[in-house]
Amino acid sequence: IAPLGGIGYIARRMKREGILRDATGESRDLWIAIALALSFAVYHLLTTLSGDLLQREDPLYQVLSNGMMLWIFGLLWIAYRRWHEAGRNRGELHAIMRSITTEAIVLVDPQRRIRDSNDAVARLFGWSPDQLVGELTDVLYGDRRGDKGPPSDIRRALDEQGFHVGRAMGRHVSGHEFPLEISTAVFKGRGGAVLVMRDITDQLEAQRNILQAMEAAELAYAQLRELEKLRDGLTHMVIHDMRTPLQVLMAEQELLSADLGNQLSADARDTLSGLIGQTEVLTHMTNAVQDVSRMESGQMPLKRVPDDLGLLVDEACQSLRGLVRRHRLVREGINACPVHCDPEVITRVVANLLVNAAKYTPPGGQITVRVLAGDHQARFEVEDTGPGIRPADRERVFDKYVQVGSKSGAGYHSAGLG
Repeated sequence: IAPLGGIGYIARRMKREGILRDATGESRDLWIAIALALSFAVYHLLTTLSGDLLQREDPLYQVLSNGMMLWIFGLLWIAYRRWHEAGRNRGELHAIMRSITTEAIVLVDPQRRIRDSNDAVARLFGWSPDQLVGELTDVLYGDRRGDKGPPSDIRRALDEQGFHVGRAMGRHVSGHEFPLEISTAVFKGRGGAVLVMRDITDQLEAQRNILQAMEAAELAYAQLRELEKLRDGLTHMVIHDMRTPLQVLMAEQELLSADLGNQLSADARDTLSGLIGQTEVLTHMTNAVQDVSRMESGQMPLKRVPDDLGLLVDEACQSLRGLVRRHRLVREGINACPVHCDPEVITRVVANLLVNAAKYTPPGGQITVRVLAGDHQARFEVEDTGPGIRPADRERVFDKYVQVGSKSGAGYHSAGLG
């Protein structure tokens, strides 16, 4: 009577609390304990019906029977408590899942059957959480697998790392398919896993847009490079053709200044000096363009030879005397200063600095050129009383074909290559 009564009580609790439809490990343990108790009750019933009263009155049989009954009821009670605790944990987990509304979360058993899900799954797939319970996860996937990978690879990753991140095509209850990112993590110490699913349609669209923009940018960059090559080729060709007329013009102006300088009026001499200065600027610009072309093509190696830096600086100042005629040119420390350098390049650098100083220094201002000799190096400087370069423009000083500075130099033309 006692085993049958205990089984009846547990059965009513199981029916009321839904354990009869549960398939977890705890419910299986409870079923095993119930089966043992039921077997023991049937054994007692058969013994009673057979009339084997002598065996039942045997003291050893009584001890074993009572001990077995106590053991079975203890096992039954432990199994029931384990299932009850597991049910409470599942209730807490269910409440936590339902509180998460941004990510679609699905709990599955080892057979890939859905045990629970949250409301975000309903919004993503169109299924209600109750409809999904007991269904295979295949109902959430479309026919196209995406890059989800074969099940063996997923199982291997779950066994080795405990988680897996992949992609698949999700399927709405209406039949519409969309790309999914699925993060799978297994439960430690027990079967089953949790799936976190996210619709990545917008993400993939953004990636496609970025790739298209990158391809367009690369194409535009290639076209720009081709245009730069065409522009540079045309510029160099024009500059090369300009060098000879400029040299002839410079020689004729200097000859005219030498022959008729004393016969001209002061205004005429100033005009002639200005023409010589502008011709020098044009010559300087053409040389700069050719230098850049030679530098970019690797055809401008430095030729280090012994020379005198003071003499090179002085010669550069003399060559641009027409350009700086409206300014007061002050030379400091321009004495003998032996160095190893490329004389042509050093002269060009000094000329660049002098041209910039003349362009941006107001008439009557001072331009100072100085040479400083050290133990193992030499230094030359060009200083002017112009406005200088604004801090915001200093990063652009070495950009090709870019001029920075104040509007005071607007009257001078430049290639932006100095």
